Amino acid sequence: MEPRVNHGASAVLLSHNLDRGFAVHPLTLAEVLTGGVRLGRASQLLADLTDMGIGALTPARDEPMLLAELRVTTGLKMPDCCVLVAALQESAPLATFDAALARAAVALGLRVVPA
Repeated sequence: MEPRVNHGASAVLLSHNLDRGFAVHPLTLAEVLTGGVRLGRASQLLADLTDMGIGALTPARDEPMLLAELRVTTGLKMPDCCVLVAALQESAPLATFDAALARAAVALGLRVVPA
């Protein structure tokens, strides 16, 4: 997420889409849980995310190659490539406020929200 983005907008986006649930790359989930670990509340955070329908995807067999290809072709950092892989794997829209990630997603034929 870009630093100037209001987290309130992120919360609204999530709340409007929770009925469908969210699948995230395991690395993305680990990044989110880092804050919980720092506060000594990672287990509670994971339980809360699970209750909200947010869970980690099972990586595909060819994921390492796809990640490497995306890293080279998009120029994005690996965590952003993980987000792309998750959306591609699920044939799902990608939720982001990051302009570079959104451009890469659109170039790959993914729908981006908010659009």
